[in-house]
Amino acid sequence: MNRRSLLTTIAGVGVAGCLGDDREDRQPLKSVGDDDQPIEKSPVDLLPSAEHLGGEWQEREIDRDLCQGFFKSDDTGQVSLVACAWVLTGIDEAKETFESRIRESRTAVRSGVQDKEPKIGVEAAIVAGGTEIHVIFRDANAVGRVEYELDTEGMIDEDDIPDPEDILVHAVAMHTIWRD
Repeated sequence: MNRRSLLTTIAGVGVAGCLGDDREDRQPLKSVGDDDQPIEKSPVDLLPSAEHLGGEWQEREIDRDLCQGFFKSDDTGQVSLVACAWVLTGIDEAKETFESRIRESRTAVRSGVQDKEPKIGVEAAIVAGGTEIHVIFRDANAVGRVEYELDTEGMIDEDDIPDPEDILVHAVAMHTIWRD
């Protein structure tokens, strides 16, 4: 199975946003990477702050190396977001790590790769299932992952299931600081 085929495997995802109506203030849903220019920052310098994400995100401590946690509340429940970054020694190692992070996310979310390929870095994938979405992306020798989860109490309406585009904006915001 080639990379394009893998990225077109379908996972069920609802089509509604739950991050608010601030779409006009959002960054574009794409960013460009370059395998010819390695990332020379430390992984910690690749992680976004609440300011980078915009909106009402607040930072929270989490017990994971090379990751930063965030949260906010909305009318459907508590929303959590975790951003992680890894800087590898070369592109081949980064490609292997990228594929490994996709497999990890597929296991965590218990779903497949969504049927659209986001335009983040050199290559990217969305893994989505229910109220959890992961965006994994690679730019040269670095890999990033943004994990989004809506924690609800009880049942939610189909309209409250997050839209992957609402999470992509945060992955793009994270990637744009990599090459500042």
